[in-house]
Amino acid sequence: MTDASPRSHTLDGILLMGVAFTLFPLMDAVGKHLTQDYHPFQITWGRFFFQALFVSILIFSRRPPSILRTRKPGLQFARAFSGWASNIPFIFGLAFIPLADAFAAVLVGPLIVTALSVPLLGEKVGLRRWSAIAVGMIGALIVVRPGLGVMHWAISMPLLSAAAFAFYQIFTRRLSGTDDTDATLLFGAYGGAIMSTALLPFVWKTPDLAGWGFMALMGLIISAAHIALVRALHFAAASILAPFAYIQIISATVVGLVFFGDFPDRWTLIGAAIICASGLYIAYRERTLARARRVSGASA
Repeated sequence: MTDASPRSHTLDGILLMGVAFTLFPLMDAVGKHLTQDYHPFQITWGRFFFQALFVSILIFSRRPPSILRTRKPGLQFARAFSGWASNIPFIFGLAFIPLADAFAAVLVGPLIVTALSVPLLGEKVGLRRWSAIAVGMIGALIVVRPGLGVMHWAISMPLLSAAAFAFYQIFTRRLSGTDDTDATLLFGAYGGAIMSTALLPFVWKTPDLAGWGFMALMGLIISAAHIALVRALHFAAASILAPFAYIQIISATVVGLVFFGDFPDRWTLIGAAIICASGLYIAYRERTLARARRVSGASA
């Protein structure tokens, strides 16, 4: 009975992680629908504008505006820029390729994060994890299939998105020890909205009522997804939750099939499975090493 509560909290974290990574494909499905009528720059603006609005209402209803301060403004800007930059190519890609294919390509993100953690965070990555990264990249090549006459140029867009989002995650890690989490969330939303607004004069098309509604829906969904993600990490360790991020390839496939009638082909599924297996091994390896360090520290 003594360990029932921790187990319950871990289960809560896993369920919230599942909610978050089901909401992400839903938001992108709305974005894909909007590409029929609006430029990706304007869709990105709508996503960040309404996210900033909803997150501001939520946070400032319980916390004072004075939380909006940072010890590392340059790093906050870099994080906001990389978050904004990860959205634009992904939406560009969604205008041409199925949702599940885009998410299969973007699955390489955790592998890129692991690789970047060496130069940017000073973390050590052993031979086993480097090997898993290499295998995962082979899976990405299977998804993309360059030189085989089946690659659509737009499949490169989710790969660019994954690279930018990897930097976003790295910068988020570096800020976690110095800046307030709510402030970082607000800075990211505000930065994305400001940078998107700068591009609006070149692509603006006045939305109709449905267009405004769908853009607001994107902002609402992404806000809920981030809240679920933050709460999940409150209930359970990142090493436990990391493997459940791959739920998004399942949810993206279901969403793409239901709303657009798309289903990934055999090679896309094989490549995605290889990427997932590599990512799961890295998550397992990191958890094993973390446990070993705790045991070593306790015995010292």
